[in-house]
Amino acid sequence: MTAVSVRMVLHLSVAVGTHALHRTPGVAAMRSLMLQSASVSGTLGPDRGALSARAMEIGIDGLPCLAGLESERTPAWDIMIDEICDTVGRSPVLVRAIEAMHGEGRIASLGAELSPAAAAEVVDAIEYAMYLSRVTDLIVESEDRSSTRLMRERIYAHQVGKSNFRTRLSFFELVKLHTMDMSVRLMGHCRESGWVNPAFGHMGIPLNIMEAVAVDACSGRLDNAIAGLALAAGRPTGHAVVYGPPGAEPETLRLPAHVDPADPSAKVRVHPAHESDWCALYTSWNCCFVSSYPDMLHFFAQVAVPAVIGAPADEFVLRRSIALYLHIWHTIMHRATALSSTPSHRHLDLRHSGISNLWGRINRRAAHEYLTKLRASSETARPAPATQTSVSMRQTGRASVPRHLTAFLARERRKLARSSL
Repeated sequence: MTAVSVRMVLHLSVAVGTHALHRTPGVAAMRSLMLQSASVSGTLGPDRGALSARAMEIGIDGLPCLAGLESERTPAWDIMIDEICDTVGRSPVLVRAIEAMHGEGRIASLGAELSPAAAAEVVDAIEYAMYLSRVTDLIVESEDRSSTRLMRERIYAHQVGKSNFRTRLSFFELVKLHTMDMSVRLMGHCRESGWVNPAFGHMGIPLNIMEAVAVDACSGRLDNAIAGLALAAGRPTGHAVVYGPPGAEPETLRLPAHVDPADPSAKVRVHPAHESDWCALYTSWNCCFVSSYPDMLHFFAQVAVPAVIGAPADEFVLRRSIALYLHIWHTIMHRATALSSTPSHRHLDLRHSGISNLWGRINRRAAHEYLTKLRASSETARPAPATQTSVSMRQTGRASVPRHLTAFLARERRKLARSSL
């Protein structure tokens, strides 16, 4: 086992603690469904080299930081399933949604109708989630600071001479590809230079979120769209902020983004407001967003990545960006291979408007809780004095919610206060 593997296992062991022994009923039912799928599919276990084969699909198998991936033994199904379930169980908003689906009998009904072909898709999604987790972790933890840039360059080099992949993407997917490409390129530069602009993510994060918010709103999923607006409101401020009354002890200093000079991996650490709550809301919001996709199972898999949602909150944006970027290119390659813009995974269609709407309402309620906390902290926030940080900052006076959203969000808070799920 590599040093990175040991660090990840130790991290999950400490973070999850005894949670694996006390799974909620919904998460336990999800675990049972995944184990049932592994049994029904007839797959004895993951093949040696399966992760490397997936990396080869998009041309990143030759990355120096992935050198040992080909010979690495993939964990058994039950170990992978436990890692996914225990990590998902640490995301409180996502757990609420899973419990709601369990209460509706949706998870049990899937198990009762599980065919070998459908079970094989579940197993493939499990392996896909673990592949994204392993590769993301290796790239992020690599002390070769060029790993992010090299990943992007290898992927593009792999496209030379290939068919025009852009014809396989929807307008939203094409926009997302370009915005994520800019994000990954910028993160690669920050890791190599060891410096990040404090305004990193101040506009980029809301822009990425608002792309999906627009799709949700146009599709009638207004509750989930409103949850996305709350995430945009919690963007990094673009300047260092101190919370608490002047002179209060202890004061809380938050940098919007930074690279720790003592970190040999030079991770880009980004701090949205109340970052742990923000990450939990983001994970559930994104799952609800992809619940309308025909191949939503594999889109769920790219969200439920242990190396992303199980990592420290300040690494979430970096890890999520890399995992999503990899997923986008795998989706492109699968569609290009099939010469189709429709998904190839069609034996198990999990789409259900009632579940998506319920999930959206859960996210909206969680967004209300988040905005309440955000408002309370904003009232005591002020720019950090230059003596407290060497980061160049803009002295705007407070941790602000984007002005064009303030009135709308205020109305939504009042509505949410009068409503319930």
